[in-house]
Amino acid sequence: VEIGVLCILPAFQRTHVASHAVGILLKYAFALPRVTPSGETEGHGLGARRVHWYAHPDNEPSLRLAARMGLQREGTLRWSWVLP
Repeated sequence: VEIGVLCILPAFQRTHVASHAVGILLKYAFALPRVTPSGETEGHGLGARRVHWYAHPDNEPSLRLAARMGLQREGTLRWSWVLP
């Protein structure tokens, strides 16, 4: 599942806003969709088993937030941040 970019305005950085926003997105990503008795699904979650957090290695606030959310660092993607 790719959630996309999450931008927190400077006035709200290092506050509870980023933690709550990421928590809500993770809850939605991992929640199972509900199935009605007729077999139709209702959009209450994606039912993901894994979420990939992609951050620049020098972005310490983002890496700290990921750790606070309980995510584990599994490695560094080499040459993924090569800029001209």
